[in-house]
Order: sequence, then structure tokens, then C-alpha cells
Amino acid sequence: MANYKDVVRSDLSFINVYKDYMPIIDEVIAKLEGTSITGVSTGAYVSTSRKSILANARAFYGSLPGDYNQLFVRYASNPKNTFSFKQLKRSDAPWGNTTPIYGTNNSHIDAGYNSSFEDYTTTIHEYGHGIAIMLNPNQFYDVEKYCLGETDAIFLEMIGNDFTASRLNLEKESIDTSLDILDDHLADATYLYSKFYMYMKSNFKWTRTNIESYLRDCGYSGQEIDQCINLYFKDCFHYLVSYLNAIELYLIYKQDKRSALDIALRIVKAAKMNSSQYLNYVKSLGVVPGKNIHLYLEHLQKKDMELGNGKRLQYKIN
Repeated sequence: MANYKDVVRSDLSFINVYKDYMPIIDEVIAKLEGTSITGVSTGAYVSTSRKSILANARAFYGSLPGDYNQLFVRYASNPKNTFSFKQLKRSDAPWGNTTPIYGTNNSHIDAGYNSSFEDYTTTIHEYGHGIAIMLNPNQFYDVEKYCLGETDAIFLEMIGNDFTASRLNLEKESIDTSLDILDDHLADATYLYSKFYMYMKSNFKWTRTNIESYLRDCGYSGQEIDQCINLYFKDCFHYLVSYLNAIELYLIYKQDKRSALDIALRIVKAAKMNSSQYLNYVKSLGVVPGKNIHLYLEHLQKKDMELGNGKRLQYKIN
């Protein structure tokens, strides 16, 4: 468990550096207030193997229009880009990590798989990072671009989710995964919103007692208070912003696949800007984080109901 004073210091520093991104928290909470997700169960057994996971990734990237198929082949065929798998226990969550090799445009991917649907989408996500490093080796070291760094990989994971569901007849696992990810981001957004307003609007000293009292007044339980106090902005804010960006790209993809993929590559290649300029650049491409999230919620709810799951996702448009 983190020292709460370290978390506060880190959060305040982060907010100062990325202050132009902070209004996104207000905007997304205003739109998602009253949204709830119930009855979602993830982690169902899916027969996977190294061979099937890699074959699915190749098939996915091969299905994409534009440059991504060629980029994937170029990345995957380079022996300097390596990929290691680790088989996990069923109780372990699948994970992936892409490490750039400093001074090159090569990278190493590690992935843990546990016989679940996420084995497929995690690998698609990590290959996205590998392609990004190949095109822009400095992306992972660019502090100013930090809040956008997961945008392309999460977008590819989203459309890879749909592709995998259709290809392998895993529609139920697909929607469960999408709703679970939405629920996680909604929880993080809520915690970040509460913490941001505590930092900006409260006039008390940030002792642990005062922070706990403040969060209790916000309606958090004991376990939620601990989770909120120990949640670093730096650990989740960039995932939230990138997720919101990816949703916008996903919605564009539904209308024009090539255009969405081209925008994703433009974001990857963008360089030598400050954090504010990066945000404005992405917006100039038609990607405004959170702008059309209600359309994504509508899409997920409709898809879930078509599978006979009822209205597990409840929301209202504010």
C-alpha cells in the first residue's frame, strides 16, 4: 500500500504538468453520471494456445485496410522484435507488456495468457504498441505525449475484440469484456473526479484523516476509500484519456475504417509537441475525448440486449 503523502505529492505534480487534460474528468463524469453496469461475469474458459493467439492476431491485422497489415508483417517478420509467452494459472489475469529497445525502433513483447478471451485482445493490443515503436521510437519516452500513449493500442484492441468475436464465435465473451473494461474505467474516472476536486476545492490540510472524511462524505465505503487514496493519477489517467480517444476512433471506424486507421497512425507519428499541443492536434483530427461516449454506450447496450442479456448497462444522456 502506497504512502498517502507520496500519492498526494505525485498527483499534484501530475495535475500541474497535464492541467489542460483535467477538464476531461469533468466532462466525462457529467456525461456518465447515473451509468451502471451489473451482472457481468468475465474470465470464462476459452481454449487458447500460443499458436491460436498469434494466428488470430495475424488474421486481424491482415483484415485491416490501409497500411496496418503491411506494418504488422514488417514488425512481426523482423527477428529483432521478439515475443515471449507465459502460461498463467486460470485465476491470474492475462497481461501484456511491450518494452522498447533503447536507441532502436525494435521492441520486446511479453504476454501472459490464461485461456480466456482477453488472451486474443491483449496480444492485438501489444502488437499495436510494437508497431507504434517501429514508427515512432521516441513515443514511449515522450513525457509530453504520455496521456495519449495508449490511444492506438486500445483502439486496435477494441476493433480486434469485434474481429475475434466474429471469427471465433465468441460474442458473449466479447461483450462481457467490453462492459467490464467500461466499468473499470468508469470507476477510475469517479475516483479521479473525487480526488481532483479534493485537491482543487477543499480548504483542509491533506492529512489522511481529513482525506478519509472527505471521501466518506462523497459516499465511498471503507474499501473504496483505501482504493481511492492509493490510486495515483499517473497510473490510470492516461489509460482513461486514451480509452476515451479510442472510443471516438472506434465510432469513426464503424463508418469509415480506412479513415479511423489513418487517424490512429497520425496520432502515433505525431512528435515534438508539448502536452497541450498534442491534445489540440488530436482534437483537430476529429478525436475529442469523451465527445460521443453516449453513442458507444448505446452501441454496447444494443449489442448486449441482442445477445439476450437484458439491460446490464444502464445510462442516461446528460
